[in-house]
Order: sequence, then C-alpha cells, then structure tokens
Amino acid sequence: MNKLGKIASIIVIVACLGSLYLAFTLGGKKKQLEADKAQLTSDLSSTRAQLSQAKAQLQKDATLLAQAKTDLDKANTDLASTKESLTKKTEEADALQAKNTELDQQLQTNKVQLAKAEETINTIKEITGTADVQDLGKLREKLTAQADENKMLGEQLSTMRQENMALKKQVEDLTVTPAGVRGRVSLVENNWGFVVLDIGDAQRVRRNSEFLIYRDTKLVGKVQITSVSANTSVAQILPGYPGGPRAGDMAVH
Repeated sequence: MNKLGKIASIIVIVACLGSLYLAFTLGGKKKQLEADKAQLTSDLSSTRAQLSQAKAQLQKDATLLAQAKTDLDKANTDLASTKESLTKKTEEADALQAKNTELDQQLQTNKVQLAKAEETINTIKEITGTADVQDLGKLREKLTAQADENKMLGEQLSTMRQENMALKKQVEDLTVTPAGVRGRVSLVENNWGFVVLDIGDAQRVRRNSEFLIYRDTKLVGKVQITSVSANTSVAQILPGYPGGPRAGDMAVH
C-alpha cells in the first residue's frame, strides 16, 4: 500500500511538472504569436502608408501631366497664330516690294521722258528763242507726286520688314530654348521613362529641346522635352547613358 502511495505521489509530481512545462511552452508560443501579430500589423500599416504615398504621387504626376498638356496645347495654338500672322505680313511686304519696284521703274521712265522733253525744249529755244513749258511743268508735278508715293511705300515696306523681324523673333522665342538654361531634376519615373524638371515656360524652355544631365561634374544622361508648363517641364529619358538621371541632378541646355 505504501508503495502504491509513493507511486501515486510520483505520478502526481510528474503530471504537475508536465503541466508546468506545457504551460511555459504555450506561454512562450503565445508571446511569439503576439509579437508576430504586432509585427504583421506594423508591416500592414507601413504598406498602407506606402500605397497611400504612391497613390498621392501618381495623382500629383497626373496633375502635372494634365497641366503640361494644357500648356502645350496653348503654346501650339499661339505658335500657329504667330506663324499665320508672319505669313500674312510677309505676303503684304512682298506686295509692297513689288509695287515699290514698279514705281521705281515708272520713276526711271519719267526721268528719261523728262530728259527728252528738256532736250526738245532746249532745241526749240535755240531755234525760236521761246518754248511752252506748261506740259513740262505737269510732267514734273507728276514725277514729284510719284516720288512722294514711292517714298511713302518705302517707309511702309521698312515698317513691314521690322514687323516681320519682330514676328520671327516671337517664333524663335516660342520654339527655341536659349543656350545655357539650367535646372534641376525634381522627379524621375524610370518605369515610364520620363523626368520632371523644375524649369518651364518662365525660363523659356521649349518643346523638343534637349538637356544634358550632370551629377556633380559627371555626365549621367540626356533628356528631350516633351511638354512645358509655367515653371516645370516633362522630358523623355534618351537611351545611351547607363544609370540614368536621379532627383537633384543638374539639367543643362
């Protein structure tokens, strides 16, 4: 009986120790599971924050692209209007030039006629000692009037030429980026192959112009402007340069 009691006591002690070990093991696993749950919750929050930032950035990029398209359409409209005005002014200048040439020819003809008339009058004077100069006076008046008209047309032609030069300058301003324009890369979208520069129409950046991209003094890329807004522009990344541009790089035309 005493042996059975001892055996029972040992069994109870072993059972207690097993229960304690099981409780300890389960407690450790519970803590590990809680830690894993906290880590997963943190990762989920971080992922959601990153997705939110990416969505905001995409919305911002979409806004920039929409604005750039609007500005590009306006610039194209202005350029077309300026070219049409330049064509019209050029045609008017050509017409004035043709009329001026015609008047010069008439003037030379009238001078020849005047010289012949004076020669005839001098001959009559030598023969008769007198001559009727009424017709000669009319001819001189007509010649003077034509000379005045020719002068006025010349002045108009000069004005038209100045206007043409101004219009050509406007066309150049609308289509050519001045050499030496500098800016910075503010955004790079490698997946789409474009960058956003922090310079635009205010700095006279024009569509299709090319910029070299430098990091410090090292040439790292080349881009071509595809659209321009007031103070930003979007440019396509051109191939042939390993690594490519990064935000903060210098862009030089």
